[in-house]
Amino acid sequence: MTSFAIYEIIGFILALPLSYAMAWFARKYSKDTYKDELERLFSAMWNGREEDELTAWLQVKQIFMDKNAPKKMKYIRKKIDQLNKHNMYGSITVDKKGRIRKQKDSDPVHRNLFGDS
Repeated sequence: MTSFAIYEIIGFILALPLSYAMAWFARKYSKDTYKDELERLFSAMWNGREEDELTAWLQVKQIFMDKNAPKKMKYIRKKIDQLNKHNMYGSITVDKKGRIRKQKDSDPVHRNLFGDS
């Protein structure tokens, strides 16, 4: 019975420094990345609706416009580009020079909203 108590004390003496070492390594090697920071900011801006997801990323982009953070801006632009690939349902577009252009029905970019032909 006393030998079991001795083993418990030895185990406790060994386990205590090992647990402190594990906590130190976990704290040292588990740091937040800039992506985590941006995702947290996005979560604070986003109201949960799918149609407002792009707006939330644009608000996050507005925060970092004046700051010199190229990695963050690249990540934000990537997220905006991923969200900005929705089908166009209208017949009016804006070209690269900023002119409004009415599309013909035969134009392949034109899509009908209700799927009728």
